[in-house]
Amino acid sequence: MLEAPFTSALDLAHAAYPWVPVSLLMRDPFLSREGILHVEEPLLIIHGTADKVVPVAMGREMFALGHEPKKIAIIEGAAHSDLWDHGLWPLVLGFLRTEGVSAVP
Repeated sequence: MLEAPFTSALDLAHAAYPWVPVSLLMRDPFLSREGILHVEEPLLIIHGTADKVVPVAMGREMFALGHEPKKIAIIEGAAHSDLWDHGLWPLVLGFLRTEGVSAVP
């Protein structure tokens, strides 16, 4: 389960500071978009449309890169730090049940 994932720290820094040569300054670009290609487990991505920290487009891109089975939940009006205030528990528990996680009541 990924909550408001970014494609890479480098992409995120570039989006926040487009005038700074971040690719020259960052030692570790933290390429999440490459790491997700190796994930074979069921994937749930949750992202809010009002996220001003990580653009929702990055969550959509991570979803596109992920392998099946996968699900994305774009929460209208949710920001970066209030996703869980939008009633996500039923969605998360339903996903876990669907994917066969036996510890979920």
